[in-house]
Amino acid sequence: MDWLQRYVISIDIGATKTSWGLVASSSHEVVRFHVEPTPREESQVLSTLLHGIAMVGGHQLVGSIDAIVLGIPGVVRGDGQILKCPNISVLEHVNFRELEQALAIPVHIVRDVIMATVGDWHASCPSGEDMVAMYIGSGIGVGYVIDGLVRSGWHGVGGEVGHWTVVPDGDRCSCGQRGCLETVASGESLRRAASRLGHDGADGVSCLMQGWLTGSAHEKAVVDTAIYYISLTLANLVKLLDPGRVVLGGGVIDRNPLLVRSISHRIQLFTEPLGLIPVSITSSTLGNQSPLIGGSWLVPSTAGRN
Repeated sequence: MDWLQRYVISIDIGATKTSWGLVASSSHEVVRFHVEPTPREESQVLSTLLHGIAMVGGHQLVGSIDAIVLGIPGVVRGDGQILKCPNISVLEHVNFRELEQALAIPVHIVRDVIMATVGDWHASCPSGEDMVAMYIGSGIGVGYVIDGLVRSGWHGVGGEVGHWTVVPDGDRCSCGQRGCLETVASGESLRRAASRLGHDGADGVSCLMQGWLTGSAHEKAVVDTAIYYISLTLANLVKLLDPGRVVLGGGVIDRNPLLVRSISHRIQLFTEPLGLIPVSITSSTLGNQSPLIGGSWLVPSTAGRN
């Protein structure tokens, strides 16, 4: 450990697990990593975050840490206020500013998809091209970089495509609406579908995906439906934003990389009639470290709205 180095602690709070990374500010490399289950009780959130910070050396290196960047899987305003967190509602009531008081380190609160997008843009777009990134995990989120800046809209909530209505009057979503993209294409929706087909337990989605690969009718119908709606959503974003690259990431993609080829093929089918130049579609090269590395790129300018 270089005691003269400056660091950022990036924290990615997911629906099932939370990851901490001690990231070198100069090289943007993760030098220490820790992961544990995301707490489900409001009273456990801050203590869990402090424990993870300690595990990556936050207390020993307190004088060398420039900031903590906290990624939230929900709607976060430009000033860091959490407006809505459908998949982990307990986070809406936590006062994360207590971390600043406890550690005397600036804490920047951003949407997790913004962190991941920034990380993947720096890794995947050395020429500075515009990029759209979709992350498919327990939920679904999109980030986009235009003219070298990650954009999040006037209110800081742009890219919440997981809650775009794609099936009017469809299944109820965790946000309260019906027929959101997350109800047919997220990791959680795939888990529920797998369970209905008799694939229970931790390996349920893996069994579902195996059935898709081998052509089992019911499993294929579920996964093909997810691919269709993901591709339709991304194709519409390509038509709107005309990016140079589309990046796919998140746990569902990381564990099932063959999905990228199928999604890419269908996106091209949706966009070819317009004569659009085929967009480059790739998986994230950083995997689950993209939000941790991206968080380090957001310091010290992460707090403002882009």
